Amino acid sequence: HISAGLLPLVSPATPRHLPLSASTPGTTLSLLPIDCFSGGSQLYDTPGVHLHHRMSARLLPAELAMTMPRGRMRPYTPREAAAEGTSFFWGGLARIDVVSAPPALRLTFCTGGSRLRLHECPTAEAAEAHAARAGIEWTPPQDAASAAELGELQLVRTARLRLTPCEQAADLAISGLGWVSVGCLPTLQQGALEATLAVWVPRGVEVF
Repeated sequence: HISAGLLPLVSPATPRHLPLSASTPGTTLSLLPIDCFSGGSQLYDTPGVHLHHRMSARLLPAELAMTMPRGRMRPYTPREAAAEGTSFFWGGLARIDVVSAPPALRLTFCTGGSRLRLHECPTAEAAEAHAARAGIEWTPPQDAASAAELGELQLVRTARLRLTPCEQAADLAISGLGWVSVGCLPTLQQGALEATLAVWVPRGVEVF
């Protein structure tokens, strides 16, 4: 087997003899020579580094497949404004709270996982909603048992951002999952425009 990350590089060079690929980290366990050059040289796939702070390190293989890139990335921006007091969930894996924000705030969710759905609810109900739906209606995790194994989401980062109309203020990246682009629409509101967002993830996953 070869890792899915290297497959796009190898495929054009070996169109008739494609290696098996796997999305699970740790598939490559030793040096793997690949004959893909006409001159007799070889390309070597080597074991990757296991990064414990990535979301992928906490997921089961079937769950990981749901978060892996499949085709072109299609960022998603909710049609309605990201209103203050709203929480967004990426499946049951991550939660983004809009603690405070002007009506012009816009959030764009960027991930390669086409099977990863976005859900929202009032922040006051977020903890209860996650406990009831993660692994059942909100997937991944794949089932209630896996959700219990991941545990409650932890508040990892609170970002206080100054907004400028028609510009992106920041990207909040959840390691191994994707990122949220924070922007601001044109507005007639006077004075400083500021937003505060809180990001919750499983224990051990980092947010940048």
